Order: sequence, then structure tokens, then C-alpha cells
Amino acid sequence: MKKILTVVLLCCWIFFLISPAVFANAPGPNMDGTFESNFGDRSRIMWIAFICICLLYTPFTCWVEWLVSGPFGLRGSYQKTIFITNLISQLSMHFLEVLIMSFAPRYVQDSIYWYALVVLVLEVLVYLSEFLVYRQKMTGVSGKRILLYTVCANTASLLGGLLLTIFIL
Repeated sequence: MKKILTVVLLCCWIFFLISPAVFANAPGPNMDGTFESNFGDRSRIMWIAFICICLLYTPFTCWVEWLVSGPFGLRGSYQKTIFITNLISQLSMHFLEVLIMSFAPRYVQDSIYWYALVVLVLEVLVYLSEFLVYRQKMTGVSGKRILLYTVCANTASLLGGLLLTIFIL
């Protein structure tokens, strides 16, 4: 548990270390007194949203994937592997999501389609990376069962996260 807490705190420290670099890219006001920026205020809002997402979605997805692991017979040390892998992959995915959208041009930031594309690509990377980690760490489990679990658990947490978003917004 100390290692998990250390990893989480280290990730948070890195995120906060990087965030001033993102904010520093905000230009000053335009010549006509207006303030338009691809980075400034939107970037701050995105980083605040990232913190909220991490506090809300990450525990939720860890819980959902832990629940789904039961019917697949993945208990004990397997659940610890699932929890740590999910925690790292979720924090990484949300961090990359905010980082990509923070530096994206304004038309990308304003488009739900571009955002959906970014999330889709990152979700595919999460599916793939979690499968590869589980395949390496869960030596006593068949590849088919790991693949089926990875698809079911990640799809359940994705759909649960979408429902959570709908109820929050």
C-alpha cells in the first residue's frame, strides 16, 4: 500500500510540476484589449477538470474493474495487480487527455468530435496496455480469459464513466 501511495503522490507531484509550464504559454492581452488564447484560461480549467476527474473517475473505474474481476476468478494477488495497473493507466490516460487538449488548436478544443477521437485513441491504448501488463503479471491465467476480462472490465468502466458524466452534467 505504501508503494501505491508513493506512486500516486509522485504522479500528482509531476502533474503539478508540469502545469506551470502549460500556464506559462498563455499570451497577454491583444492590442485591442481582448484576451484570446489557446492555452491560458482554458488550460487552467482543463487542469482543474483533470484533478476533479482523477478524484471522481479513477476510484470509480478501479471499483468497477475490481467488481468485474470476481466473475473471472481473478482474486487475491491478481486483484492487487488489477488495482495498480488500473490506477496507473487511468491517471496516465486522463493526464494525456488534458495535456493533448490543452495544447490543441482552438477549433480542436471546441469540437466534441475531436475530443471523442482523442478519448477513443487513449482508451484503445488503455485496453492494449492493460492487456499486456495482465498477460505478463498473471502467469497462471489463460490469455483468452485475460483478454475477455480486459475487454469486459474496461468497457464496463468506460460505460459507467459515461453514465457518471451524464448524471453529473
